[in-house]
Amino acid sequence: ARRLVRLIVGLAVALGCCLAGLCGGALAFAPWAFVRDARLWPLMRAVAPHAAMSLVLTGSAQALEGVLIATCDTRFLSVAQIVNSILMAAWLRFAVQSGHGLTMLWPAITLFYLARVVQIGLRLKFRGLRYPED
Repeated sequence: ARRLVRLIVGLAVALGCCLAGLCGGALAFAPWAFVRDARLWPLMRAVAPHAAMSLVLTGSAQALEGVLIATCDTRFLSVAQIVNSILMAAWLRFAVQSGHGLTMLWPAITLFYLARVVQIGLRLKFRGLRYPED
């Protein structure tokens, strides 16, 4: 089971890296492909690294969440998701109130998925893969 988890997470990371390279690279080097307004290009270039990292982390988080669902550890998954959502909402509220707005959105998304990967990774490391009895 551990080998299968490693395979699935590895594939998710590999796919995320490919998408990050394509999308992050396109945002950084060809923002005109997404938006014609040249005033937005510097902003798009600024968020490209966060968008790219988010793509890598999203796949990893989704794969690890699938492992928790398969092991019926949905209570932990739910509580962690609620806590992360509250923290992200607080971050975004601060960003808007401080005038940063959109420039803080992608870092927030990146941190959100990073927190998911770390939380679930630690949960699996210390709890292990426990499957319910049929």
